[in-house]
Amino acid sequence: MRRERLLALLALGVVFGLSVALLLSLRRSLERERALGRGQVFPATVVRVLGDRFEERRVPSGRKMLLVLFRPDCPQCERELARLEQACAQLPEEQLECMALSFDPEPHTYAWQQGRAFRRLKIAVSADPTFAERHGDWLLAVPLVFFITEQGVIHERYAGERSPEYTLARVREFVR
Repeated sequence: MRRERLLALLALGVVFGLSVALLLSLRRSLERERALGRGQVFPATVVRVLGDRFEERRVPSGRKMLLVLFRPDCPQCERELARLEQACAQLPEEQLECMALSFDPEPHTYAWQQGRAFRRLKIAVSADPTFAERHGDWLLAVPLVFFITEQGVIHERYAGERSPEYTLARVREFVR
């Protein structure tokens, strides 16, 4: 009986310890994510745009930018990327730079992109390997969409899927 009781207490202790560790990790992630809200500066990084030419660009770019962080294996991300592609297609590229930044490795993202028809929304991966390490936990509520001003300040941010009407309204409001 004592041995069973000791094992039960030990198991309870392990569960409690893991729960505390998970809560602390989640709290840290939410605090970091909250630091990237409206009015905050988006952290500068260099990305590699995938396509015919693999070119490197800075994010933020110094222009108005719609930036979505996503993972290729996320069905919600794919649906939101299609909505964003449609919304961006209604505006000249000079008005708004549209980019989707994958947190998956370049070969996986490139293979995923080959089966998609994104013309206006540029698909990219981070050229800075530490960017995904530092910010990958943001994608707990994927996709994460940022509207970034010319000065690199976050104008608006939302997570998850939205209706096509909502997406288009947000894009139009931002470019005004």
